[in-house]
Amino acid sequence: MTCIVGIVDSIKKEVIIASDSIGSNDNAIKHRKDKKVFKLDEFIIGATTSYRMIQLMQFSFSPPPIEKQDPYEYLCTKFTNSLIQCFEDNLYSRNYDGQIEGGEFLIGYKDRLFHVYSDFSVSECQTPYDACGAGEEYALGYIWTNKSPSPKDVLVHAINAASFLCPSVGGNIHIMSTAGTNAIIIKLSGSQIQIPGL
Repeated sequence: MTCIVGIVDSIKKEVIIASDSIGSNDNAIKHRKDKKVFKLDEFIIGATTSYRMIQLMQFSFSPPPIEKQDPYEYLCTKFTNSLIQCFEDNLYSRNYDGQIEGGEFLIGYKDRLFHVYSDFSVSECQTPYDACGAGEEYALGYIWTNKSPSPKDVLVHAINAASFLCPSVGGNIHIMSTAGTNAIIIKLSGSQIQIPGL
């Protein structure tokens, strides 16, 4: 399920993350009210994998203070270690032969964008954008070819491209930035989705 896309706006010095809004399995989709992108203290997070993981991160997880630590080092150590503990305390994380697994998500902090994988490894791309979820490749392909000066427009069209091409992506688009407080909701239906060039 899902397409989560993040982009760094180098002019405004912020990160913007967008997500679709459906839950899906092999047989059906559900249009949900709860969002896959949310604010967590100083961070914004866009998550896939499991709604239970998203709920725990929103309502049961308190990130330790970042203080003066480099954000990448902080996410690789204090943040992920605390998150693993939160998941274990709430019976969410899975243990495969000693390997703890959680889920996949993007994190925006100030003007930096990070990708946390299911093994809790953290990456920061050289490109100013990243994505995760079932529609990841379609969204990244769209961003690669797009020249729009508006990061929000790029994200909306990237999610549109993913929803057009991937059956487990769709519904309204939720957008949040590290500089904002509330999520923007863009209401779309299949008849309104337009893919540039078609």
